[in-house]
This record gives sequence, C-alpha cells and structure tokens, in this order.
Amino acid sequence: MNNQDFINSLIEEHIQWRVTELALIKKIYLKLQTNEEKRFFLQSSIPTIYSIWEGFVKKILKSLLQFLDTKEIASNNISEELLVWSLNDKIKALKDSEDFKKKIKNSQLLINQLGNEVRFSRFKIDTKSNLNDRVLKELCSNFGLFDVEEFFSNDELTGLKKLIEKRNIISHGGQNALVIESLDDVQEYILLITKLMDNWVLFIDDFLENEKYLKKEYQNIGSER
Repeated sequence: MNNQDFINSLIEEHIQWRVTELALIKKIYLKLQTNEEKRFFLQSSIPTIYSIWEGFVKKILKSLLQFLDTKEIASNNISEELLVWSLNDKIKALKDSEDFKKKIKNSQLLINQLGNEVRFSRFKIDTKSNLNDRVLKELCSNFGLFDVEEFFSNDELTGLKKLIEKRNIISHGGQNALVIESLDDVQEYILLITKLMDNWVLFIDDFLENEKYLKKEYQNIGSER
C-alpha cells in the first residue's frame, strides 16, 4: 500500500461513518416531540460527540503506526521522537529495575532494540480519556507530527476545551448543572469535530509525504536522486 492508498483508507474507514453518525444527531433531534426529550437528547449528545472525536484520534494514530510498520524502518533512520516513544516501555523497565541483574537484562533488551527495525503496532495510544489540548499536544509531540498551535487555531482549541468541559460535567452526573440551549450549540461542536478530523488526515498526509517519521537527513532522499 502506498501513501495515497493509505490516506484514502483513513477517509473511508475512520471519517465517513463518523460524519454520518454526527449527522444523525440533528435528524433524531428534529423527530423528538417534547421539550424535555429535546433537552435530554441535546445533553446526551455532548458525550457522544466527544467519544467520536477521541475514538477517531486513537484509531487513526493506531492505523498510522501499523502503516509505518510496513515500511520496516531501521532504528538509526527513524526520527528521534518516534524512536524514544517506541522504546518508552523498555526505558521505563530499565528505570524501574531495582535488582542489578534485572538492570543488566533490561539494558540488553534496550541495546538489542536499537539495532533492529522499529515496530509500533503493539503500542497503545493513551488519550487519558480526556483528549484536551494538552493531551493532544503531548501526542503530537511524541509522534513528531506537527505543532498543535501551528495547525489548530485558537478558536478550534478553545472550542475543543469547551466541549470536553461540558462532556466532563455531564459524564460526572451534572446534567442539571449544564444547559445546552439549542441544537445550534450542539451543531457548533459537530462542525468543529468534523473539521478537526478532516485536518488530521491532511496533517498525516503531509507527515508521510515529507517523511517526517525519519531523521531530517534521511527525509525524501529518494526524491532527490
């Protein structure tokens, strides 16, 4: 699979059905009869929108890791960010080793890994169940994907923060403490998440096209020949 086929698969597998589910929120709302039903549904839609966003980021990054595995990248060629992230469990095991023999064993595992191809697909994407701007920046920094503040506007980051704040209030039993005034309020978050998902695919396309998963001296070597 080449880069473009992978990007097309991301759109088909991770965006299209989520956009369809987001559109269902408005369709279902318009069929409701009473104000109480509508109020409850609008409240409940906030955690749903957030879960679609978090699920998308986790799945799309997992797919990216699986795709990078197919490139069979040597550890001395891969970017520093991805290399350190891929070794994180072994670094932690070495750090936490109290017994000297365990330190030797874990040190050897780390050294051996440095000479092998980097494999990512077994690693979990930790969104901390709260994918706010801080966690988003941490994930993007670990991957060396992009600078969040460069690619996301202040309005987008503020909107995401508000969505998560409302989701947290509702998820922790604060239904009565939070008022979603109208369908327009919910539509604002639907449009935001739809745009953020589209942008993520563009960012990953750029990440792959410019081979940002490699050290700078190895990026686009083939295209320069």
